[in-house]
Parts: sequence; structure tokens; C-alpha cells
Amino acid sequence: MRDFWQAELAAAGRMRPRVRVLAGFNVNVDRVVHLDPGCWQALLASRPEATPERVERGAEHPPAEADEPLQLLALLWNRLSQGRSHHMTVEAPDLLAWLEGRLAAGEARVGGQAGIIANQAAALDLESLLVTPALSPPQAGHLRKTVRAPSLRAGRLAWLPVAEAADPSAPTKVNWILEYDRGQVFHLDGRQVRVPRSNRVIVASRPRGLVMAFPPELEPHLDELGASVDVAFLAGYHYAAPVLPDGRSFDEYLSDSIRHVRLLKRRNPTLVVHVEYVLMKHVNLEIPLLAALGPAAGSFGINENELRGVLERSGEPLLAAELRSDERPYLLYRGARVLLERYAFQRVQVHNLGYYCLVERLSTQESGNPAWARRRLEAMRRGGLFGTAVTQHRARFGTEAGPDDVTREASTPLSDLGLEAVRAFEAEIIAREAVQPLAPGGFRLDDLLVQVVPAHVQDRPVLTVGMGDTISSTSLIAERWLLGLEGRPLEPIPQPS
Repeated sequence: MRDFWQAELAAAGRMRPRVRVLAGFNVNVDRVVHLDPGCWQALLASRPEATPERVERGAEHPPAEADEPLQLLALLWNRLSQGRSHHMTVEAPDLLAWLEGRLAAGEARVGGQAGIIANQAAALDLESLLVTPALSPPQAGHLRKTVRAPSLRAGRLAWLPVAEAADPSAPTKVNWILEYDRGQVFHLDGRQVRVPRSNRVIVASRPRGLVMAFPPELEPHLDELGASVDVAFLAGYHYAAPVLPDGRSFDEYLSDSIRHVRLLKRRNPTLVVHVEYVLMKHVNLEIPLLAALGPAAGSFGINENELRGVLERSGEPLLAAELRSDERPYLLYRGARVLLERYAFQRVQVHNLGYYCLVERLSTQESGNPAWARRRLEAMRRGGLFGTAVTQHRARFGTEAGPDDVTREASTPLSDLGLEAVRAFEAEIIAREAVQPLAPGGFRLDDLLVQVVPAHVQDRPVLTVGMGDTISSTSLIAERWLLGLEGRPLEPIPQPS
């Protein structure tokens, strides 16, 4: 089995996709801090109210959001013990000021899903377009020079290098990225935890007034924009609230957002729009958001930890509980299938440590063509392998991968964990659903295709933030290219006059 997958990885690493990419909407400056035991003890010592008893009690059922240091410390203790990730949006100025005063400045880099995806696309020498509600000079300074942002001049749309498009009056959104490494030992008085998996907690700020959406002045040009790109990655919907900063209700914002996605596709029906999941602060809005986005967007990315939460809120507590107690690829497939069927997505990708699970729906026309199903599975498989090579470079070096980096990483061994996951998935799905593989790790079930792909695992990665965004975006970029979309004529991207 290893020989097959390493040969497929090498083939994927030689690919040079040529697609145009649009990314929106959340861009920020990440302050990356590697949390070590000394830093942890200093944070504890700075808060007299953070007694070991109160931190441990708070960690038993940690809040999803934090408004004060004690809540954040309790959540960190929970995540350190489990090796899990977490993302929270903080609007409490005192908490942000405490972090600013207690943490070293850290390494600054581009952050936010749209920023990470746009930068990685540019590193692969792809045409990369970025739409964001606020592009400040500090944010533009961390983006690659070839990334372009929109500018309206005399009612005409043009795309400028981000350095030219940046607005000096725009606020800079800063996120604190608290990274921790597998094997680190942290203490809480006499208690001790050893981190089981490298991960991070993201403490995200939100400048007042920002709305994650296409700006109103760009709406008349969205069909033109959609006709100019092959794939669009939209993120930031998790910032939605019952009332948006611009005064719109959630229902009004959602209606506008869905209309914008449809406008993107109006002159380009083959355009794939991908939404990457982040837990919402207003979690009660999550189900209506997914129900509206699924049919309009089509593609969805999520990790295994996030999948459990969405399943619980989607009326699947038993599957979520089973996934929590016995995480394995067959259950990820079942969870992905629930999201695809319940929310009418056409494509769901779940990324997990060591492997990825991808479920896609065949169209009526494709369902009658067995050769097309095999071709789709090959694109899903090699797309995922291209993505793991890109992501491995990010984990190893903490930077975006260029074409030569992808080729180099494609010569490195895939993880034993991933290869075993493929074997386990094949055995379980064959036993439970009486199907036979069309290719290693790949199956067809009526009008659904499922593919499990082994991935790299980097011991003590330099960086963990942005891994899901990177694997989801680069896998889909390669997949769409392999399916022949590079031959479709695109309308030219408007240039500044």
C-alpha cells in the first residue's frame, strides 16, 4: 500500500495547477506565541484570582468565549490537557490588554482564513484576488506582493496590488495565536498535564464596524468577478450576530450573502465556492447559516473536533458521542455525509491528524458515467495529496509553500497513521455497507463518492494555525485543475488604467 500512495504523492507533487483564486473576507495580523511552561506560569502568577482550584473547576466545562483572564486560563488548561484547538472572538478590552502586557510580541504574519488562503495561492504562482472589509497597510505588508485587491475608479472595477489598495485609515485586526507542542509538560500547582498533540488557541480581536461580506459598492460587479475566477474561498461568516455592526439583522445579512454567492455564479455556473468552518460566537445562528450556505456555496471544510460540535447541534448526538469516544475514519465519513445531506452541500472535506476524508455528490449526468466517477476519485485523491505536501511545508517551516517546495515535500514519507487509517476505513466500510473500492481508499455509494487520503504528520510543527485553511484550499485548487477546468475560457481580470 505504501508504494502506491508514495507514487501518487510524487505524481501530485509534480502538478502545477493553473487556476484563478478569489479569497474573502477575514484578514488580520497574527501574533504567534509559542506557549511554554514558563510563559504559562507567568500568566497564572499575574492573576491572583486564578487559583488552581478555580482554574481546574473552570476547565471541567470551559466557556467557548472568554471575557476575563480566569476564563481564558481555564480554557487553556482544558485544551493543553486534550491537545485540542480552539478559536474565540474577544471584545473585552481588559482581556486583550492583559494579553498584550503579559505576552511577548511574538512573530507577526498574515492571518485570517482569507489572508492565509490568498497568500498560499500567490506562493504557488496562482492569480490570487482578495476581498476584505478593511485592508490596512500593516495587513498588506504581510501579504505577498502579487495578491491583488479591488478598487473602483469612476464606477469601473480594477484589481491593484495590495500595497496600492491598502487604506491608511483602516483598522488592523490582531489575533493572538497561542501555540503548544506535543510532549510539553504544564503544571497547575500539584497537577500536571502532558500535551498529547500540537495545537493552538486563537484569541481573535474584532475591530468595531467590520462586516465580513462583499462591500455594497462591489455588488454590481460580482457577476463579472465570478466569471474571472475558477474557485472562491469565502470565510468570516462566523462573525455574524443577531444585529450586524452596519445595522442589518442576521436574516438580512444572510439573505444578502446568499444573493452575493449566486451573483458570483451567474455567469460562471461551474464556479465552486468553498466555505471553511469556524465556530460562531452566536452559536444559535449556526444551523440557519449552514442551511442557507450549503445549496448556494457547495463546498465545505471542517476538522474532526469541529465536526463533533456541528453534529451535536444538528440532531446527531449519538454519532457525535461515538466520534468523541472512538475517533476513526469511518465515523468521519458518516459525519461528513450527514452535513452533505442535511445542508445540501455538494462536497465536504474533513481534515484530521494524519488523514483527510472527502465526500462528494455526483450530478445526475455524472452518475450515469462510471469512467467519470473514477476520474473524480483520482482528482479527489491527488488533490488531497497535493494539499498534504503544501501543508507539510507549512508545518515544517512555518511559511507558504512554492511549487518547488511542494515537489520536495512530495518525496517525503506519508504517515503510518494515515496509511493505517486508509486500511481501517476500507475494512469497515466494506463490512458495514457491502461495497467494493473503485480505487485505494475510494468508494462509490449510489450518487456519493468518498475518498480517504493519508497525510503527513510533522513532529513538533513550527506552526499549526492555518493548517485547515491550507489543506482545504490547496486540495480543492488541485482537484479542480485535475478535472480540466483550466481549459475553460475565463473573462480577463480588469486591470487599472
